[in-house]
Amino acid sequence: TGEFSLEYFTYLVDPYYGPHLWRTIRNTMVMGVSAATGGTVLGFIFAYALVRCSMPLARPIHYVTLLPTISPPFAIAIAAILLFGRKGLITRQILGIRPGPGSNDIYGLDGVIFVQIVTFFPVAYLIIRAMLEQIDASMEEAALSLGASKWHIFRTVTLPLLAPGIAASFRLLSVESLADLGNPLLLGGNSSVLSTEIYLAINGQFDQQKGAALSLILLV
Repeated sequence: TGEFSLEYFTYLVDPYYGPHLWRTIRNTMVMGVSAATGGTVLGFIFAYALVRCSMPLARPIHYVTLLPTISPPFAIAIAAILLFGRKGLITRQILGIRPGPGSNDIYGLDGVIFVQIVTFFPVAYLIIRAMLEQIDASMEEAALSLGASKWHIFRTVTLPLLAPGIAASFRLLSVESLADLGNPLLLGGNSSVLSTEIYLAINGQFDQQKGAALSLILLV
């Protein structure tokens, strides 16, 4: 009616839709934290290995690592289905797994988190790699000359210097995960998240007011 109203926020306490909505919010938070954590850890491993270790084929590996950043949003999710789905190349044809109803497969919240980690970890890789390249090596060399072990130097010198980059990577990946629609839409299965609920409210139920209320919850 064009008047201010909180009607659509009553879904949070609705006896029928409320439990589903709270479960969706919890799934969204779990997805965001898990994908950000996994993507940051994987990005750190790749960045540290390529910058500080004498890896063969470092340049080709660097370019391959960047491929998820330029691939279409649905590409990695479709690849995961073709490889690890119920009739996937790896799960069925190579490993001979025949998943039945209710069994673990690529569909669900764990599958979405796995694909999001693969999709978004190059962002963390680029941030942490840039910081690793800017760290003054003389600080680590000084610690080494004073007799500190490499693990002690890594724990007390390298990691603290990288803390801002790691925090920035985690924050950025969590936002990317929460805003992602393609992967949860293809792989979510029975596990709904806020982005898919917003999409279904607007394009399935044609209820823009409900979509706006859910969008505000996601934004907060």
